[in-house]
Amino acid sequence: MVYQSLNHLPEVVKKLKIGEVIFSSEDVQMKEIIRAMTAIGPSVKYRIGGDDSLSMIGSASKHHQGELVSLDVSYKLSEPANRRFKRLLDLCMSALFIPLSPALFILAGLKLRLFSNIGKVFMGNATWVGYGGDNNDFDFLPEIPAAIIKYPLTGRVINYNDNYFKHLNTEYARHYSWYRDLKIILTHFHKLSNNTFRNK
Repeated sequence: MVYQSLNHLPEVVKKLKIGEVIFSSEDVQMKEIIRAMTAIGPSVKYRIGGDDSLSMIGSASKHHQGELVSLDVSYKLSEPANRRFKRLLDLCMSALFIPLSPALFILAGLKLRLFSNIGKVFMGNATWVGYGGDNNDFDFLPEIPAAIIKYPLTGRVINYNDNYFKHLNTEYARHYSWYRDLKIILTHFHKLSNNTFRNK
């Protein structure tokens, strides 16, 4: 079965109980393929073909068809329960920051932008902790609002290589924990008035 639109692919796979999906990297961008696999889940086998020889991920040679690969593309951040916990934490911390704002201004030297950030979080237009880097460093991951504290910039050692932001953003999405968000907020409260631009 050839299916060219990815919008309804997860629904089709589930309805027809399809066990194998083949993507063409010539026709579909890799980020869209990853997004589709994330939506479908790890219960399906995947092949990703490129050139006319239909070489596959997992193949030792481009002249031979590769083995089926089972990709674990699950992200804890895409689970409904974790998304609710993240939203609840955002709201609770925002409510807490309002009465604490005088102390935060004095002790952490925060700017008045803190109030703007609190408003954005309340409205669902921002989150206290999230992705960092350029759009292509996280646009293949579960979607969340713009981050005030960028997770890739919270490490003690920051090594800016080509894949640094993609790697850390992926780690954040795959192993998301509301408790880790809370720890990041408490240890990086001096960043609470950062802007929410989607950049480094």
